[in-house]
Amino acid sequence: MKKILITGASGMVGKKLYSALKERGYIAHCLVRKKQNIFEHEFVWDYENHYLEEGAMEGIHSIIHLAGATIAKRWTTAYKKEIINSRVDSALFLEKKVKEKNIILQSFISASGINYYGDWNDEKAATENDEPQKKDFLTEVCGLLEESANRFEAISERIVKLRISPVISAHGGFLEPLKKLTNLHLASPVGSGKQYFPWIHVDDFTFQGLIWREELKGVSTIKGKENFFPTLKKSEKP
Repeated sequence: MKKILITGASGMVGKKLYSALKERGYIAHCLVRKKQNIFEHEFVWDYENHYLEEGAMEGIHSIIHLAGATIAKRWTTAYKKEIINSRVDSALFLEKKVKEKNIILQSFISASGINYYGDWNDEKAATENDEPQKKDFLTEVCGLLEESANRFEAISERIVKLRISPVISAHGGFLEPLKKLTNLHLASPVGSGKQYFPWIHVDDFTFQGLIWREELKGVSTIKGKENFFPTLKKSEKP
C-alpha cells in the first residue's frame, strides 16, 4: 500500500481528502499539533520547535502540504507573520526531514490560493501563465509558499503547486454565512455582478487535483466552471 503524509488534515479539505485517500487504498500519515484520535495514523509535529514524531515519514512516497493558519482573522503584524510561517516554515521543516531520511518522493503537493493572481479589475480571467497584478499580502504568501515547494525539486520526482479557489461545502467554509442570506432570498451578485468569483466544491477539489492524477505537474489552478452567485441563487428555497 502507498503511504502519503498529509499536513492540515484536520481542516475541511484535509478531512475530505483523508477519506478519499482511504477509499482508494492509500495509507495516510496525518501530522497533527496534538493527538486528536480522529485519524488512523496520527503523528505529532511542531515545526517551530523542530519536532516530528518517530515513524511519521516511514515508508511515505508523497507529501500533501495543506497546513496553514486561517486568513479569516484580523491581520495584525504578528498574525500576518503566523500566516506566512505556518505555510512556509512548515514546508521547509518537511524538506529538512525528508533529506535527513534520504527519501526521494514521488510527489510533493502544496496548496495555496488563487490570491496569487492579485486584483485583475475584472478585465479577464487569469491563467497559470499570468504574473500577479496589483500584488498584496496574499499574493506574497502564495508566492513564498510556491518558492518553498520549489526546494523539493531535488528530492521529489514531481512537484504540484495548487492554486485553489475558495472551497465550499455543506459542512463549513465561506458558504455558511451566505446560505442564511440565500434562504432569506437576499442573495444577489456583488457590485455590478460581472466580477470573477472562482470557487470549487470540496468534492471536486479532492478528485481534481491530487495524487492519482500523475500528469499534473507544476502550477495548477483548481476552480469550478459555474458562475458562483447565479448558481447560489438557484439553490434558494421557495
